[in-house]
Amino acid sequence: MKKVTITRIEHSFMSIPDRTTYPPSETIARIIKLTEELTVFWNNVSGWAPIEAAELLTKSRLDWQVSLAKQLTLFQEESNESGKLILGWTTLGSLTEGAMKLYLSVYYETYQSKSLLDEFKPVIDKKGNVISPDELMLDKLRLFFSKKVLPVDAKEQWEKSDEINWLNWILKIQQRRNAIHAFKSRDLGDFREFHLELSNYLIFLRKINNGLPYPDDQFKPKEV
Repeated sequence: MKKVTITRIEHSFMSIPDRTTYPPSETIARIIKLTEELTVFWNNVSGWAPIEAAELLTKSRLDWQVSLAKQLTLFQEESNESGKLILGWTTLGSLTEGAMKLYLSVYYETYQSKSLLDEFKPVIDKKGNVISPDELMLDKLRLFFSKKVLPVDAKEQWEKSDEINWLNWILKIQQRRNAIHAFKSRDLGDFREFHLELSNYLIFLRKINNGLPYPDDQFKPKEV
């Protein structure tokens, strides 16, 4: 595998996204297809990816990401059931977390070096060891992307180009997902908002995919 640094994601997250909108059913179908193709490719990279990254990807349950993506079909119709909406946000949060873990697992060597270089506390345990990306929660993943992956002026660039602030987007998904743990009232939005964020997740997943290294374009996962 050609040495590629984690900063490759700068290009994918700074690029202008395809904002073509689809009905929820097609958005979900595209998410499922892209997730399936990502899983097929990254589950089988021994001999191509660096050894540590290949081992981490092999033991990761990427197939669970596919199964979760398929459950999105349960939420494609609008409903007044708050419990159903909570489960929808929980599923979307888990998919977002999984996509970010995949990215850091692929770039495991760079993830380790960036974590240790400045002793980035959020991803270092009490013994001084780097926490494996497959063990990180969404909040720590967001912090790592913010401080160690994305350009320092990412937020300013996004604002100038009228782009989604992806760090704020991840935080929103995290907060909505956490509603499943809440006993007191919490803002859930509605299914119209959930479907909008499904469309944004498809864009997010494309950006993750576009930031990953492939031996050739014919191997690159596609959504259609």
